Amino acid sequence: MKNYIILFIFLTLCIGHLYAQSPSRLMRTHEKGDFTKTRELIVKSLEKDSINPAAKYLYSILFMVDPFKQDTDSARWFINAAISDFEAVGPDVVEDLHKSGITKDSLNNQKLVVTTDAFARAKAQSTVHALDYFLQYYPEAPQTERAIFIRDSLAYDEAKDVNTWQSYKAYLETYPDSYYYRDADKHYQRLIFLDRTLDDKLSSYIRFLKEFPQTPHRDEIEWVILTRTTVDHKWESYLSFLRNYPQTHYRKLVTDVMYYIDKINGYPRYTEFLGLINREDSVNQVKTSEYHLLIPFYVDGKYGFMSSKGETILENQFESIDENYYCGGITAEWLLIGSGDASRIITRSGDELLRQIQGFEDLGNGFTLVDFGKGKYLYHKSGFRVNERIYQDAEVVGGKFIKVRKEDDWGLLSALGQPILEEKYESIESIGKFILVNENGQYHATNIKKLAEEIKDLNIEFGTSFEDFEVLGDTLLLTFNGDKEALYDENLSLIIPEDDHRIFTYGASWYVKGSEGYQIYNRNSDELINQTFEHLDVNNGWISIKREADWLLVSQGYKVLPRQGLDSIRLINDHAAFIKKGDTLQLMFNSGRVEWIQPDEKLILLTSRESTDPGKPEYIMLFNNKYRKVLSSEGQILFDGDYDQVDFLTDSLFTYKSKGKFGIINAKGKTVVSAKYESINEKDDLILLLEKGKIGSYNPTTGGLIAPAYDSRITSFANYFSIVKDGKYGLINSQNKTVIPFEYDEFMMWNDTSFLVRDSSVWTLMTFDNEVIETGFMNPTLIAERGMEKFIKVMKGQSFGILSNKQGLILEPTYNDIVNVGIYKEPTFFAEQHLKAAAFFVVTYFDRLGQSLRSQAYRPEEYSKIYCDQ
Repeated sequence: MKNYIILFIFLTLCIGHLYAQSPSRLMRTHEKGDFTKTRELIVKSLEKDSINPAAKYLYSILFMVDPFKQDTDSARWFINAAISDFEAVGPDVVEDLHKSGITKDSLNNQKLVVTTDAFARAKAQSTVHALDYFLQYYPEAPQTERAIFIRDSLAYDEAKDVNTWQSYKAYLETYPDSYYYRDADKHYQRLIFLDRTLDDKLSSYIRFLKEFPQTPHRDEIEWVILTRTTVDHKWESYLSFLRNYPQTHYRKLVTDVMYYIDKINGYPRYTEFLGLINREDSVNQVKTSEYHLLIPFYVDGKYGFMSSKGETILENQFESIDENYYCGGITAEWLLIGSGDASRIITRSGDELLRQIQGFEDLGNGFTLVDFGKGKYLYHKSGFRVNERIYQDAEVVGGKFIKVRKEDDWGLLSALGQPILEEKYESIESIGKFILVNENGQYHATNIKKLAEEIKDLNIEFGTSFEDFEVLGDTLLLTFNGDKEALYDENLSLIIPEDDHRIFTYGASWYVKGSEGYQIYNRNSDELINQTFEHLDVNNGWISIKREADWLLVSQGYKVLPRQGLDSIRLINDHAAFIKKGDTLQLMFNSGRVEWIQPDEKLILLTSRESTDPGKPEYIMLFNNKYRKVLSSEGQILFDGDYDQVDFLTDSLFTYKSKGKFGIINAKGKTVVSAKYESINEKDDLILLLEKGKIGSYNPTTGGLIAPAYDSRITSFANYFSIVKDGKYGLINSQNKTVIPFEYDEFMMWNDTSFLVRDSSVWTLMTFDNEVIETGFMNPTLIAERGMEKFIKVMKGQSFGILSNKQGLILEPTYNDIVNVGIYKEPTFFAEQHLKAAAFFVVTYFDRLGQSLRSQAYRPEEYSKIYCDQ
């Protein structure tokens, strides 16, 4: 057909502008259905006149009907040419054409027939190529928009069949105006994101975000980066994320977490924190509200909360509150309001966080486990849910992680809910620098640093397993497998390989006892490392080593030069070691002093038998049958003499025995108490003396001595001494003079000038000059202490009051009951008076100074809704 068109064009150009056949004849012949004759006339007409609307119009028609149907493309060419010629001919020709029924409308109708047929053919083929061909060669067709839609749809189906980001990218580049552009772009963005991060490594997510900063998956990627770079739950890690992604969708969540980290640490970075947020006023308000101790009040059937100063924090607006709040002293950040399934959680500012809950458990470190009845969910105190999983239990581990329990197994989460260990372990615990995991009776070890690094690529690995363990000094892990032991440092680097040996530590050194002897690790001396010794003894001051030919003594602090060539060594304590070489016996001190020991001398340590303080004084005594010599820890001679016995008494005092009697001597050898007592003992900083069955005392602070004259133990009481005589208490002074007569059943210290005494069931407040201040009290009960100030609840008759050792009687005993609804260190008093005649309970709240904060009258049924039954 294309050859025919070319031939026609050639003939047209050659013939010129002749117009031989009239339109009417052509139309009549065509209307008779003589298509062969029509074609002959058309060809002749075109040969004579190239500008020939009628001939070209009819030729277009012939190409669309049988039996001359040749090609729709040819029909398109001729109708377009006919329309062009129609525009080119003069008025006379147009008039003849109109007479023959050839008008602009008939030409356009034919064109529509042609394009409709072409579109139908392309649509029937249902290929992108067919539709592209139609659009290329029929650009003016009214079906163009529909053809484009079908073409784009077919191309989109092809891209979906391939379903790679490359196929969608090609589609987007080829069809930028497609109806399916958004869907294709959505698939492209998702698939290229998945492909580029297929390895699930943190570096891949970071790299992808740099390459595609406008990705619709930015929030998802930022979340991965955030949760994997902040597993260590450090302020600096969250700050680094904000600096790298300042416009992040999670900025508020991150700053909320940072606020709680700073809060737990005492707000050391609060000013810096305020520079990270745009809500300084509201955060300051929250911070201020946290300092308030909340106390409930009940007015007009509604609960509210006030501070310990009486300031209203939350107006009375709540129908019910947790009954545990009735006793006040509320320091919690979240408040449980309502009851049953209607319970809800609000903040101290009154903002509702959660509703339809049954309760919550504060886990500490800013985390809470909330019970919704159907299950428990983890929440951060700022209000966001950590994840969407239900747990039976949860605990904070190491201040960084949350261990969670499902059924009987434990798993581990980061603070932002990033799963670290799945729920399949019998136990997970944090000890020192280590996190120990028990799986089927075998332990694995990891640490915060290791987990934070491995979670970046979700590649948590345990390097070893063991049956049992011991954490030494927070930074060393000693593992046990049967009879085998190994030692790891805080980075879980192997220090001592696993073997059948015993490992023990002192200071910065580790020691191993194996079948062939002892070895030392982490010493600076090459002489010791990688050697095996027959015997070894060690403490914080010394190492004694049995070598093949001799003994070696080494000072741990290198304060004295090593001593070698010795016959034997015995470590006395951290300060001194006994050494023997031939007939020479010596005490070697870490101070460098040396004390020579005679063959008949024996050695014992003098120290407190009760104290467990590692820094407690220790003295060495050398003695024989004739004398005793006491040395300090530096090796200095403190005193010596022909004592029968010397024993440790206090840090600076010793008892000595001479001629069967005991006395006291100080560290300078000066006699403090002569030797005339049957026994001497120290109790509560007072030294008790026994002589002829009577008890006396010596005060080492004042030097006061009370001669033995009493049957019971003497105790210090302010600047005096409490004595029991004939079953009654009294006070004496350091001169053994009676200050308070022996008439009372009990004493209670109160302040510098007064004290409480009990006579039978009645208590009296009196001065040390035996003057009565108040009397008639019963059942004094300590209910608060603020620094040095004490508050006791006292009863007089059937009424209660409050007595302070600083202020005196701050609440007169006129109340039916008094309860501390503050806290023990910051009291607020709930005082109730029952007006029986009016059937009212009048409740007044008082601060620690006795100032009234709030007063309210209640009917009995109302009073039960606010009364604290402690």
